[in-house]
Amino acid sequence: MQLLGLGDVSRLIGIARHKIEYAIANGAIPEPELRIANKRVFTTEDVQRVADYFGVVINENGGGKEGTCDSQDNT
Repeated sequence: MQLLGLGDVSRLIGIARHKIEYAIANGAIPEPELRIANKRVFTTEDVQRVADYFGVVINENGGGKEGTCDSQDNT
């Protein structure tokens, strides 16, 4: 299981970290269950959930985004 911080998730899916934080704070995306040193830690499932919310497609090897955000503004 790969664990990622918020900055790593932001770079992976190409969405600014403040947008991800805002979506979590407003309940649009569930808070990740894991925390290390009081920092959010995202599992692969958490990353996929964030990517789905923003309409981003991640390739199978987890390297970057293949798609782009859809035309809806989910923020």
